[in-house]
Amino acid sequence: MTHGLKKVMLVGGMGSFGRNIQRHLIASGVSTLSVDRDAQADVVCDVERDGQPLVDALAQVDVVLLCTPEAIAITTLSIIDTHITAQQLVVDICSVKSKICAFAQEHGVVGEYMSVHPMFGPEREFAGSNAVCIEIRSGEKSRRFRQLLTQWGIHVIETDAKTHDQVASLVQVFTHAVLCTFANARTQFDISPDLVAAFATPVFSDLEKVSQGLVAEDPLLYHNIQSSNPWAAQARDKLLDATRETVEILAAQNPDLMVELFERVRMPKT
Repeated sequence: MTHGLKKVMLVGGMGSFGRNIQRHLIASGVSTLSVDRDAQADVVCDVERDGQPLVDALAQVDVVLLCTPEAIAITTLSIIDTHITAQQLVVDICSVKSKICAFAQEHGVVGEYMSVHPMFGPEREFAGSNAVCIEIRSGEKSRRFRQLLTQWGIHVIETDAKTHDQVASLVQVFTHAVLCTFANARTQFDISPDLVAAFATPVFSDLEKVSQGLVAEDPLLYHNIQSSNPWAAQARDKLLDATRETVEILAAQNPDLMVELFERVRMPKT
């Protein structure tokens, strides 16, 4: 079932996310065209040097999917600006939305545009995951693309760029900062790995697994999330404030303070 989408161009299609999305598209009966500087791409093109091969291939597709970092996505939008038609949809999957959405509102304005953020890594399963969707210029093809996401088992949440970045400052910026801090502090303990493994608790093992999973991924992606989100500095300030307060409570010889902390931060059971 193609939902009426015939062919999707994946800019950055040879990257991890591009390959994963391509597999899902093909499984859904949608033809694909990968555009990448990688020699194995269907269209070999480095958009930062010469975007003409991409422009030449544009007429073949009804969807352009930008599986690239923000800077390259913006460069690509500049290249295809006057070549997009009213029958085409452009989709980005950038992690921060304020800048890319503002740029998209002024470029390729005759076509549809949807900004999507898959709230999961490129190697994760699509089914059961969340994706945030921001409609810049809606239409029939964006509706069909959302149907595809739902078909893949993705829970789609619709919002606006400001709300996205505010919430992402907690679920991404703040969370990544916590995990990076844990991984960094972990290296300051001069204890043999064998002893750590022998003493490891379930909580420690979970934290180590998830923090190492994060630092094993592309550091430039996580730098972009930290540097581009307008609310990132506020999120990190909250982490510093909470760390100072918590350390003071932990160091205090007053168990009542620990009880108060636990009662205050404990989430209600659902």
